Amino acid sequence: MVIRSKLLPPQPHRGIFRRERLHTLLEGTIGAPLTLIHAGTGFGKTTALLELSTFYRKTFWYQITEPDRDPMLFLAHLISTCSPGNTALLERLESGGHTAAQSVLTSLLNQLTLDLEEDALLVLDDYHLVSDVTDINRWFEQLVENRPPRLHIAIACRKIPETPAFIRWRVKASLLVINQADLSFTVEEIGHLFADQYQFPITPEQAESIFSYTDGWIIALQMIWQRLQTSHSRILERILAELPSSDIFTFLAQEVLHRQPTEVQEFLLSSSVLRQLDANACNALLGIGNSTAILQSLVEKGLFTFSVDEQTYRYQRLFQDFLLDQEKNDSQKTLSLHRKATVLIVKLC
Repeated sequence: MVIRSKLLPPQPHRGIFRRERLHTLLEGTIGAPLTLIHAGTGFGKTTALLELSTFYRKTFWYQITEPDRDPMLFLAHLISTCSPGNTALLERLESGGHTAAQSVLTSLLNQLTLDLEEDALLVLDDYHLVSDVTDINRWFEQLVENRPPRLHIAIACRKIPETPAFIRWRVKASLLVINQADLSFTVEEIGHLFADQYQFPITPEQAESIFSYTDGWIIALQMIWQRLQTSHSRILERILAELPSSDIFTFLAQEVLHRQPTEVQEFLLSSSVLRQLDANACNALLGIGNSTAILQSLVEKGLFTFSVDEQTYRYQRLFQDFLLDQEKNDSQKTLSLHRKATVLIVKLC
């Protein structure tokens, strides 16, 4: 049942750029019972987990995938990473099935409590893939609540799990969060990245321009550099102008938009005609009544949506350009949405 390759940490990229700000934030989580790295796709969650693991002499790693939504598969992999070679627990799980799962997890925790002689880190990467599975949530809560004193847990998620346990852990300061804003590059870090890592110095104004377009999204910064490397002119402004037509749109389509429910896809595509979003405008534009909940959910899921204030939101500029580009396939619908948006803006003014 166990795929061993999922229990190995990925090899770090040779070109990882160390940022002191993020390094300090990660260092501040040392010893915390639970660390949550929360961000959307392409913001470097796994890289942050790898850096966090360098603070510990021993790391247990589990790269969660879609099939692990099966609770038995999840628990089998958890046992295999925390106690490699422990065939007795795996045999008990296989023979007893779901009825044996609770006692098997208890035995694993007891064994770790006795065996761990130094601080260790348990990494669960892409936990969002299983965060809505009831049994896995219950076992994870038991794991956190009864963890051995020397075991610290770090998970990476695209959204914060909506369970009472996570709320309780935050209130009790048992949970420390590294969020998307923490992982995003600042204007200053963008300047250092291009000068020190890419050997392509840019002006503060150019760094500001890149930031305004990408909001410090790591994968977009990498794609800008890739374009510069293959460009004959190596003119940054031209690269930025060409960015919407690059492979980044394919990435967004495959990894973000098409993975959303139909209702969310329709909301994203239709509301993209608005530069700033608020619930009333979105409700009027789409003829719905639940825009507040959808907008808050987009922010929580890290879907390139940012809060301007308590009532106003905006899409990341690259993401908005992508959404607008998708709408070009239906010119009549796009024209109708722009007309509605214009009327709404006039009314608001």
